[in-house]
Amino acid sequence: MKHQLIEEVFSINDNTDLKKINNVRGKLLDYQKNHKEDLQIRDLLIILDIFTMEIEFGDYEAAYEKAEPIFERLSQVSDWDFCDIRIFAALIDCCSLDFDEIDLQAETALTKLEEYSHEERYPYIKSAIHMNILFRLLRVRFLEIIDIQNKALVKRLESTFLKHYDAIHSQDGFHTRKAVALVRKGAFFKDESLIDEGYEALEDLKEYKWVESLEQELDNYVDEEKHSTRKRKDNEAIGRNLEKARLASGISKQELADSLRMTAADITLVEAGRKRLSYSNMRIAADALMVTYEYFISGNGDSINKVSSEVMLERKALTEGHIELTKMLSNEEMRFTAGFMKFLMEGRSEYSAFFKKQSLWLD
Repeated sequence: MKHQLIEEVFSINDNTDLKKINNVRGKLLDYQKNHKEDLQIRDLLIILDIFTMEIEFGDYEAAYEKAEPIFERLSQVSDWDFCDIRIFAALIDCCSLDFDEIDLQAETALTKLEEYSHEERYPYIKSAIHMNILFRLLRVRFLEIIDIQNKALVKRLESTFLKHYDAIHSQDGFHTRKAVALVRKGAFFKDESLIDEGYEALEDLKEYKWVESLEQELDNYVDEEKHSTRKRKDNEAIGRNLEKARLASGISKQELADSLRMTAADITLVEAGRKRLSYSNMRIAADALMVTYEYFISGNGDSINKVSSEVMLERKALTEGHIELTKMLSNEEMRFTAGFMKFLMEGRSEYSAFFKKQSLWLD
C-alpha cells in the first residue's frame, strides 16, 4: 500500500490536475491514521502541499519554507532508503542549505542510489538529482548573498556546478534534460551562445514548454536586455506566424479569441509580438487554425500552405451549389461541413480523424 502511494506521489508533475493531487492527498491521510509515526508519509504530504503551492499559486518562497522539516529529517537519517532518495531528488531546489551542504547531501544520495541501480526509476532519479542541483546552484549564485569577491568560494561553486552538469551529459539518452542543462550552464556562466544552443536543441526536440519555462526562469539570472531582446524576437515571430495561419484559415480575430477565452484586442497584441500566448493556448490555437503547434515557433511553410489550399477547396465545395447554406454557417462550421461532406462523398480515411476532432461543433 505504501509503495503504491509513493508511486502516485512521484507520478505528479506540473501538468497534473489538482483534483488528482487532492485524491492522492486523501489516500495519504487515510494511510497516516494508522501510521502516525511514519515521517516519510508526512514528507509525502508536504510534497503534495508544495506541488499545490507551485502549480496553483506559483508561490515558490512558501514552498521553500514548507520543505524545511523534510531536509531536517534527512540530515538526521544516516541510512537513506529509496524513498528518502526520491524525496531528496524532488526537493533539492527547495532547500535553504548553502551549496557545500547541498553538494554533501547530493553525494550521500547519489552514493546510496547506486544500491538501487536495479530499480526501473534509477537513471531518472540520478538525472533528476543533478538537474535540480543545477537549478539550486543558479539560485545560490544570483539570488542569494555570497561574497563574489571571494575567488575561492566562486571557484568551488563553479566546480560544483560543472561536476553535476558533466554528470548529466555522461548519461545515455536524456536529450531534453541535457538541453535544459546547457541553457542553465549558459545562464550560470553568462554565456549567451550556450543559452541559444540549448534553446535550439529544445526546439529541435519540440520541447516548447521547456523553452517557455526556462525563459521565465532565466529572467532572474541573465542579462535583462539581451534576454528581453531574444524573447521579443521570439514573440514577434510567433505573432507573425499566428497571423498568417489565421488569415489562411479565414478565421477572424474575434473567433480565434473566443476559442482562447481572450479578446480580439489580445489577439492583436499577440500578432504584433507585444503579448505571448501561453503553451496551452498555443495548442488550442493550433487546433483551431488546423496547423501544427510547431508552426508558430518555426514558421515552416508546408503546414500553412496545406491549410490555405484545403480551406479554399472546402469553401469552393460549399459555395458551388450551396450558396444559401454558406450564408448560415460560421467559418468553423463551414470548414467542418466541407470536411464532413468530402468524407462522405470520397470515403477518404483522413477525414474521419478530422470529423472526430471537430465533432464538438455538432453540439
